[in-house]
Amino acid sequence: MLHIKSLFIEDFRILNGFEINFEKPISMLIGINGSGKTTILEVLSKIFSNLYGYFVDRISIEPNFNFTIVYEITFKDDFLNIDSNTIEVTASYNQTGFNLYAKNDSYESHSVIDRLGYDGLFPNVVVYYSGFSKKLADIGRIHELRYNKELANPSENSKDAFGKVKPLPIMYVKDIHFDILLASLFALQYDEQIDVFFNNDLGIYKPQDRTIIVYIKRKRFRKNENYDYSEFGGAPGEIFNFLNVLREKSNLSPAVVGLTPIKDQLVFEFDIERWYEVAEWCQTERRLFSFLYALSCAGVLAKVSVKCFKNGVESFHTDLSEGERQLITIRGLCELVSTGSTLFLFDEPSAFMHPSWQDNFVVNVAKVLKAIPSNLQSHFVGATHSPSVINHLDPDEGELFILDNGKLQSHTGNFYGRDVNSILTNYMHADPRPEEITLNIRNLGSLIDQKNTMKLKKY
Repeated sequence: MLHIKSLFIEDFRILNGFEINFEKPISMLIGINGSGKTTILEVLSKIFSNLYGYFVDRISIEPNFNFTIVYEITFKDDFLNIDSNTIEVTASYNQTGFNLYAKNDSYESHSVIDRLGYDGLFPNVVVYYSGFSKKLADIGRIHELRYNKELANPSENSKDAFGKVKPLPIMYVKDIHFDILLASLFALQYDEQIDVFFNNDLGIYKPQDRTIIVYIKRKRFRKNENYDYSEFGGAPGEIFNFLNVLREKSNLSPAVVGLTPIKDQLVFEFDIERWYEVAEWCQTERRLFSFLYALSCAGVLAKVSVKCFKNGVESFHTDLSEGERQLITIRGLCELVSTGSTLFLFDEPSAFMHPSWQDNFVVNVAKVLKAIPSNLQSHFVGATHSPSVINHLDPDEGELFILDNGKLQSHTGNFYGRDVNSILTNYMHADPRPEEITLNIRNLGSLIDQKNTMKLKKY
């Protein structure tokens, strides 16, 4: 379980003396462009990136803003033999440096840290932006580089090697992640909810043959050596093991194709049954995603191609619309990346969706979160401009924050079930009609009140 309780930012861009308290598992931010919504998501990303870098990776870091954050996080019962496995963590940075305090019903801060370790005190953060944000991407890139370095280091034993393939502390979602999310979702063999999602909601069905095609770069991990196919260029540890499984489970002997004039790539094809076998070797579909993600971070994965039937017509994942890709990405992140201590930061997650999908967006997020046991609940913080998302936000599950120039604005809280025009007018301060039409309607109403029949004829 992960839940952010409060956040204080002393001075960062538009946020000055900013304080916000979260109470629900789904927190939505609205406001005009430049009001501070994305800045809050960036701040949360930076905070956990800095905390992880300083306390876990032991890197000297000086954040460019002071902060205090309080959150609850749950760890596995087998770590500590205590009555409650929920910890309240208070982390801050100010002129004295970083400060961290963790308390539990049974243990005080130093005891919790001694037994659990610092890495057990921080959530993994998933950052999704419907467009591209260099600031957020740069934060994610820091952790990809550290992860790649960790994967390349020799492992002490097989358990150590297997444990290296894991979710990153901070993951910034990129285009290639859609490919591997879809491929990993297709590996879910007995999940009725996923079948309904693909078949009923999207009209997508899995084909039986040539379902997945994985393109691997012929990268040399050992310098000054020719590429050795049998060892995949000296690929380290679990990277090599997974590549070897792809080779063994592939339907055909891997083909070598020249997709570029400079470097050849290895191509592995799988029918759906063989792809299930790859997932079985990984133990879970989540770990299948983690292995594919590790290949991506290591610079080995060129792309993944997924074939499907869309409304009865054979097509590939590249033929799907932006709205469909967005919906699949968000569902995949919730299903495959959440660890039970995950903070989801989504900026404009419904930007490319049809209004009917926007209606169901936050409902589907709530449905996925509800399906997770309460002790594994994640926290979802999103920014949106969609009134359809807001009027479907059930106050029992979610909360709404309105920002204006870096300040929180009070509101009545009566947004659930309101019509779109009401949300636009009362919560987004936007006119649902062109200004000229609105003025004409007001003038018409005034003339009716005055019973001015002569001027009314002009309308």
